[in-house]
Amino acid sequence: MAAPTRSSRVALAAVGALGLGLLTAPAFAMTPSARYSDRVVLGAIAHTRVSAGSQPPHSRLVLQRKFPDHWRTVDGSARRTDQGFVLRVPTDRIGKIVVRVAARRSGAVVSASHPRTVRVRPSYEPIGRAGQHRFSGHPVIRWDSCRTIRWVFNPAHAPAHGLRQVRHAVRLVHAATGLSFEFAGTTAEPATAYGRHLRHADVIVGWRAHGYAPFRHRGAVGVGGNRFVTSYREPSGTRVSRAVRGGVVLNKRLIGRLGKGFDRGYTWGEVIMHELGHVVGLAHTTARRQIMSPHVTRRRARWGAGDLAGLRRLGDRHGCLRRSATRSGMALDRISRR
Repeated sequence: MAAPTRSSRVALAAVGALGLGLLTAPAFAMTPSARYSDRVVLGAIAHTRVSAGSQPPHSRLVLQRKFPDHWRTVDGSARRTDQGFVLRVPTDRIGKIVVRVAARRSGAVVSASHPRTVRVRPSYEPIGRAGQHRFSGHPVIRWDSCRTIRWVFNPAHAPAHGLRQVRHAVRLVHAATGLSFEFAGTTAEPATAYGRHLRHADVIVGWRAHGYAPFRHRGAVGVGGNRFVTSYREPSGTRVSRAVRGGVVLNKRLIGRLGKGFDRGYTWGEVIMHELGHVVGLAHTTARRQIMSPHVTRRRARWGAGDLAGLRRLGDRHGCLRRSATRSGMALDRISRR
């Protein structure tokens, strides 16, 4: 990421409660019939209610989300109320999701409501155009969305609130992709852009001094990249490469020149978001209003329309990855500098 020539906090818990009412099916039909709001703000509290009279006997109500390979339960603990049952609709990721209420008995679905699309939007209007993004490889390099990405942090050389900023940036990547992340603690292992020597984690983030080779490039604020394996396919049959390790390295020498947070000005928040974008598979774009532009700006650190479109392609909406039976894969490294 090149030196300063932008960042707000994108609120993950954005707006108040939003009740998504359920129409009660006739008692003899015993099929939950659902109605959902078609536009929900990221992080809003959204739920659906099911009349007790529409629950099939001896069944358990769950909320399921549709993926290319199968339906997955996203809320398996319906809460009983005086009016029936309440299920939570996930609003922690941006984009369209298809959901249904299903009644399960002995592990099998005995009836379900009609599938409906819920659109989760950010709390701001993303700038730019959806086409303003590029991928770091062709075929696309992405993480297996059916596996949790474990990340660690090296606190050496980090500024105050460094870990807090990384945590928030990871949440923003989750919101844009749906990928699951887990903080696995701190480490003394030096951060590298590939994370290739990690034993108990997938991604490492940290600050390093000027001696780190990529920082010999004038103006380099940070680097990010991934190590990937070829010969994987999505449920649709599309060929992809699977990212298996990644890392973000930030330039310690610029701690005094960039501020903390994600608001206006030259901030570490924007840089961390950008480098994590490389980790999950995005390359630089020439559109300067996108986070994945190679230049730091003074705007608030918010994903642009192009960033979001690219991150959605790399996220969970395309399902689990499967090893291709046609040929063996090989491990490669991909690094990008800002």
